[in-house]
Amino acid sequence: MAINANGATYTSPFSEFVKVVRDGPSTTDPVSLGCSLADFQANGGVAGKIAVVNRGFCARVAKAIYGQREGAVAVVMINNVPDTLPPYEGPILFDPDTGDPYTVTIPFLGVKGTTAEATSDGSRLVLRDGMPITFAPGVALPTSLASFSSGGPRNGDSALKPDISAPGSPIFSTLIGSGTDGYDNFGTSMASPHVAGVAALVQQAHPKWRTGAVKAAIINSGDPAAIGSYATHSAGSGFVNAASAAHTQVTAFADDKLTSMNFGLVEFQKNFTKDQKITLRNDGNATATFNVAAVMPQGSPHTVALDRTQVRVKAHADAEVRVTLNVPAATAGNSDAFRDVAGLVVFTPASASDNGGIALRVPYYLVPRVSTNVEAKLDKPVNASSPSGVINLTNKGSAIAATADFYSWGLDGSSKGSTKRNPIINLASAGVQSFPIGPTDQLIVFAVNTEEAWSAPSTREFDVAIDLDGDGIPEYYVVGIDLGLITEGFFNGQMVTVVYDGAYIPQFIEYFAYAPYDSSTILLPVLAADIGITSGSPRFSYKVTGYDLVQTLASDSFTSWAKYNAFGSTITDGQYIGPFAPNATAAVPFSVNTTEMALTPALGLMVVTQDNKNGESEANLVRIDVKK
Repeated sequence: MAINANGATYTSPFSEFVKVVRDGPSTTDPVSLGCSLADFQANGGVAGKIAVVNRGFCARVAKAIYGQREGAVAVVMINNVPDTLPPYEGPILFDPDTGDPYTVTIPFLGVKGTTAEATSDGSRLVLRDGMPITFAPGVALPTSLASFSSGGPRNGDSALKPDISAPGSPIFSTLIGSGTDGYDNFGTSMASPHVAGVAALVQQAHPKWRTGAVKAAIINSGDPAAIGSYATHSAGSGFVNAASAAHTQVTAFADDKLTSMNFGLVEFQKNFTKDQKITLRNDGNATATFNVAAVMPQGSPHTVALDRTQVRVKAHADAEVRVTLNVPAATAGNSDAFRDVAGLVVFTPASASDNGGIALRVPYYLVPRVSTNVEAKLDKPVNASSPSGVINLTNKGSAIAATADFYSWGLDGSSKGSTKRNPIINLASAGVQSFPIGPTDQLIVFAVNTEEAWSAPSTREFDVAIDLDGDGIPEYYVVGIDLGLITEGFFNGQMVTVVYDGAYIPQFIEYFAYAPYDSSTILLPVLAADIGITSGSPRFSYKVTGYDLVQTLASDSFTSWAKYNAFGSTITDGQYIGPFAPNATAAVPFSVNTTEMALTPALGLMVVTQDNKNGESEANLVRIDVKK
């Protein structure tokens, strides 16, 4: 399967020989990215052939430009995303890498699948090198969201965003100040003007409507059926419909500012149930009757109950429908993945004359966070003559199973060692654990807990300073940060651990960090060898600074240092318990190395349960003092 990415016209069926553009002369050399004229000139060139290249590095459309300039009759780009077609580009009029104008008239096709997949369309095409192929129009693809579209919910309060979807990729419009030239662009730069234009039409049709009514009309008239693989959290109520938005006389809203029915982020241990109401306002001169139903449920299992299945709204009057959302705690899911509860309440005209036959939709949206209730307690004090003990774990009253992850507790935010400067990023505690990995190395994992939760962890940065020689000057930093931010300059939502040297020059991207959505604890894994720690020199000091990257740009730090031996910790750590069932218990033994305690003292054990209620509750802190 291929997409005609530039919408080029051609005589169907179109047949010609394939020329796979490669990085070398052999048929086993990698398929080229096609990012220069020289790539298309190599190995006999592509004149009169269908040139095949890989996606990556340079602008996608630049490959079509280079191919046409070297005489190719078509350029086919193999995607770099498994089982996915490349984006539709639209008319190609310039090279975005250079800004040079150039019009592509040959077909520019995108093929589904990657060359790394032996059975993909891309790999099959490569096997046709030197042989003819034929392509012809197929079934039109459904309108869908652009591959680069972001989804909701909104950061901070977990309200539904976006509200509506609009044409955004690719859009060919007028170029301001150019006279008669056009401009090809994509993204919110194109989608937003579409919605602004629809808003202008609604305001023109209803000059007395206030902003909330205009917004409601636009959202109410969204069409989810017009979007392939529709999801409320990424497409709002659906595809914008200018005619319906302008002609509706009735608007429906759960909130006069947001329109949608937002339940926000809710933490609960027992089944969730809550009522909200939807108000229908009829500004027309005739009564309108609607059949009411909740449709297109998505996300965690849930039910929606309505107090009526039909509602009659008199002219210039209001009517209400009460909606009850029920979410069973046992099946809502844990924090291992992002969870939401979503769907649409639809008001369908009872007849063609009711509201001109225009249906109304109000999205409902909830981000559920089912909390475990793990508590960790020391069974009895530990003394020097018997430096061992047991941590008793309970998971009382929760509807889901729990886990418990043990760290040597090193830093405490409730002490004077924390500069608590901003409630958005307020460090609570930090600890560390280590495991053997390979014959000579250790995997070290830092755990950092904050008092406040984040909606998405990529809005934060956590820097763990590593001091190897005790002089108070870090030789390394272990940083938890968004991968896209450090590699491409924009957030992509993937948190990684990165090692920087003492001058803050990046050295290694280590592992993906573990930090669930709507949580407050991040786990940062790093190889001991990559931060200068060996079995011969196993001890180090660390402290942590956290940064808010989005809301306030504030920070918080532990000003004191904690100490740790990565090859022989003071207190047994690294135990992982679970999942253990609701109301179950577990006993976890540990021991204290009293000799090591004098060199790398620990406050006790930090037991991380990321499904506990977010904030400090995600880290049970068990202070352990070895009595003489």
